[in-house]
Amino acid sequence: MNLKEQMMNEYQKEDIEKLKEDTETLKEAIAATMKMGKTEMHYRADQISDEIRKEFQEGGFTVEDYSDVHSEKAGIKLVRFAW
Repeated sequence: MNLKEQMMNEYQKEDIEKLKEDTETLKEAIAATMKMGKTEMHYRADQISDEIRKEFQEGGFTVEDYSDVHSEKAGIKLVRFAW
């Protein structure tokens, strides 16, 4: 394996680990929200990858882009998770 392949493999491993961490953080946040009796939550769109979005949709969640007056005014893009 040449240096380029080694570096690519290392970057892919880092990406996979980051995706796992992001997914676990999101799962913890959803679990806490469920315990409060809520049926939806909003998360910053820049923290939700396509892979995470797909995983939760396949798991039965509604996952969609969300905005309201406040988020638009603040320039924040959100994703709504509902169950």
